[in-house]
Amino acid sequence: YNTRDSIPPPQIEVVESHKQSLHARWQPGTRKAYSNPNYIVAGYLIEKFSGIPFPEYMYTHLLEPLGMSQSGYHFTPPQHTPLAQGYRKNGKKLFPLPFTRINGSPAGDFCTNAQDMALYLQLMLNQDSSIGSVEEVNRIESPHTSIAA
Repeated sequence: YNTRDSIPPPQIEVVESHKQSLHARWQPGTRKAYSNPNYIVAGYLIEKFSGIPFPEYMYTHLLEPLGMSQSGYHFTPPQHTPLAQGYRKNGKKLFPLPFTRINGSPAGDFCTNAQDMALYLQLMLNQDSSIGSVEEVNRIESPHTSIAA
C-alpha cells in the first residue's frame, strides 16, 4: 500500500521499489509463479513508450472507448463515481473497508462497478472491435505460452 504519496508515483519508481522481485527463480518455461512486479513492469513500459501516465493511458485507450466512464486506476477515492465496496467479516458482521491505494496500479488497483464491468463483458462476448481489431480482442483470451511459462 502507498500511504505516503498524494499523487501516484511514476511506474519507474514502483519498478525500482520491486528490484528484489525482478529476478527469475527458475529457468523460463519450467515453472509458473504469480508475480505482481510483472504487471508493474508492463505498466512502466506503457508509460515509457506512450509518454502518458499508466492510469491516463488506460482510461483514454481502453475504458473511455468502451464507455466505462466510472472505472479507472484511482489513487484517491473518486468523488462522484459509485464503486464496488469491500468488506471485512468479523464474526457474523460485515464492516466496510476504507479506500486504500497500492503502490503499482497495474498490479491490482483497478476500480470499477458492475455496470461498467457489464460493458467489458459485452466487448468480450460480442468480439467488439472498439478497442482494436477482432484479432487483437481474441488475443486477450488466447494463451501463447505453456502453462509452465
